[in-house]
Amino acid sequence: MNLLRVPATIESLELLRRFIVSNVKEHAVPLSLVSRIELVLEELVVNATEYAYNGAEGDIELECRVESGSQQEADKFCFCLRDWSEPFNPLEYDGVPFVSDIEGRLAGGLGLLFAREFSDTRTYRRVDDCNEICFCFTLS
Repeated sequence: MNLLRVPATIESLELLRRFIVSNVKEHAVPLSLVSRIELVLEELVVNATEYAYNGAEGDIELECRVESGSQQEADKFCFCLRDWSEPFNPLEYDGVPFVSDIEGRLAGGLGLLFAREFSDTRTYRRVDDCNEICFCFTLS
């Protein structure tokens, strides 16, 4: 199993990024998807390190896998990020309202929206005391 568990700190971002890049190479993910995968991972890790544990210590876990498609569907490269904080489903988060006046807009809130747009499928589930968010990218 391709799994890495690290402290939920911003310093862990580079370890997680290297881990996912090695998995992308191992599974021959097309280069056209690599930057999208890295961007989504970075957004989720930054959110987890800043908000998941409210300043307390905790871990985040990254799992990478390829899901085999059917005859009608292509395979997908997926990664799941887990934390053991309070329940939070980022797929239900709408972010801050979009305002065209850049100076009047509140900071933040768009990263999760972009992460959802850059992935092909995504799921959230709460398992025991764990938040698990998975993002998948179609391999074609």
